Amino acid sequence: MKLQCWEGYERAEFLAPFEQASGVEVDATTLISDGATAHTIASGDSAPDLLNINNAWVRDFLDRHGLIHHLPDQFAQAMSVLDHSQIGRRVQSWCHDTAGNCIGVAQRFGSFNLVVNTQKISRSTAENQGFALAQDRSLTKRFGVLLFDDFNLFHLCIAAGHNPFIVLDSAALHDVEQTARLWIERAALVTDDPLQLNRSIADGAIDFYLSGGVYTASPLRRDGLLHVRGITPASGPIDGKGAIAFYEINSILKSSTLHAQALQFLQYLLSADACERIAMTPNTCNPLVQMVDPSIMARFDRQAIEVMQWPGLDEEIARSADYQLMPSRTQVLEIWRLWLAEC
Repeated sequence: MKLQCWEGYERAEFLAPFEQASGVEVDATTLISDGATAHTIASGDSAPDLLNINNAWVRDFLDRHGLIHHLPDQFAQAMSVLDHSQIGRRVQSWCHDTAGNCIGVAQRFGSFNLVVNTQKISRSTAENQGFALAQDRSLTKRFGVLLFDDFNLFHLCIAAGHNPFIVLDSAALHDVEQTARLWIERAALVTDDPLQLNRSIADGAIDFYLSGGVYTASPLRRDGLLHVRGITPASGPIDGKGAIAFYEINSILKSSTLHAQALQFLQYLLSADACERIAMTPNTCNPLVQMVDPSIMARFDRQAIEVMQWPGLDEEIARSADYQLMPSRTQVLEIWRLWLAEC
């Protein structure tokens, strides 16, 4: 059975309990771009059985192309138990289509924007300045850029003062281009490897990087560097918000011939043991929506909760806009790639 996923789900130690219990071997590959992956699947070039991808690409793209297998009621019920929490209610809409069909199981989520060494730049300064930190000339060559395309595009628009979720006119696209140029010219490091950026921030070579969050900073925090933290900007151009929250959705592709086995895997994901394992993978310790359940939360000690920046997460999600599809994605991606070619 083939799984395409963000980092963590592909790890042998995470898959082994499922494989041993079910007798199903999982062939997992990682991704770093939701948009590129979704378009590849939609084109018919390649389709896994199972997909772990960010929310909007499941509900607003793949499902609308008729590519997502609708799930039995038991999975809708598993998601509905989260309704008593703000986070649970917010994620519910992403797990269902407009007709109410369950299209996936949510698990990891968070605010994903910047990672800052708060010994160099205070948390309050970082939250108030947000992506404008990259415009501070005193921080030239003191920051890095993590190449996660979809988030880069959101953040370029926010940094340029524009809402990424409306159609951008030529003037707005010009602002985005100037922002992309500034990031590339002033960044000390541009890479798709979050571990490389973490080493640079730990060594003092850079003071912050964008795009990033708990998902990427957690290895350093797990090692005791709690002054390195994901930052959620306090405000911005998305109806007053300047940050993005993601919700990973685990779905089954309609084209799969292994629906029964894939359903078993989704059931495994919802087990308490699997929740604990995926939240605490070595390179991506990250909160789960299931942690609003006290029985799941009890699995994590105080250190793990601090590593994942759980305290205050409700507030950070409240001031973040949900990950959505960008009407001007093609144009902004073209601008971004042109400037990346200058690296």
